[in-house]
Amino acid sequence: MLTLRCEELWFSYGRSSGELFRGLSHVFTPGAVTAISGSSGRGKSTLLYILGLMLTPKKGVVAYNGNPVSGISDVGRALIRSKSVGFVFQDAVLDPTRKVIDSIIEPSVYLGTPRKSAIARGKGIAESIGVSARLDHRPGAISGGEAQRVALCRALLNDPQVILADEPTGNLDAGNSEIVFGILRKAANAGKTVIVATHDPYLSSLVDETVTL
Repeated sequence: MLTLRCEELWFSYGRSSGELFRGLSHVFTPGAVTAISGSSGRGKSTLLYILGLMLTPKKGVVAYNGNPVSGISDVGRALIRSKSVGFVFQDAVLDPTRKVIDSIIEPSVYLGTPRKSAIARGKGIAESIGVSARLDHRPGAISGGEAQRVALCRALLNDPQVILADEPTGNLDAGNSEIVFGILRKAANAGKTVIVATHDPYLSSLVDETVTL
């Protein structure tokens, strides 16, 4: 299990924008699903990007297993992301020109995993999530719910200890929302640290912990 914490975080996008978080500190529980909630513009997605080491805070630190990592080099942060973090972007963000299986195995490139091995693992995850029949399709030929499950497959490919999901059920119907949350819950039950930015009341009612911005 990986312990993730943030300490005294501050962030802004520029002088004309207000400060976000203003000293936010929190320890995220491994094995739990934590929701980041708050009104629009409060920085829910931004916080996920900071926790996932894609943005650097103005002040404060993000620590993995007690080690401050938010201020290290871009190369160092990229390596940690590739090994430890799975990110589910809002609206899935799949390459429309490539087959679904190619989107799923994309994280394997950064770890140098042989393509054959990556495909085998990707197919196994897709089978468990219920999208194995769509692997040779392109994103335009699958439904929104299927696309979000494909995005989850991609996030899970490298067996990350931290899963960050940005509005994973925001554009889904009730049935697909239940499927997606079930996948996230299963990951948490396996000891992963699962953090979701959401304004979905259904999802918020099911999580273990909530950080309100």
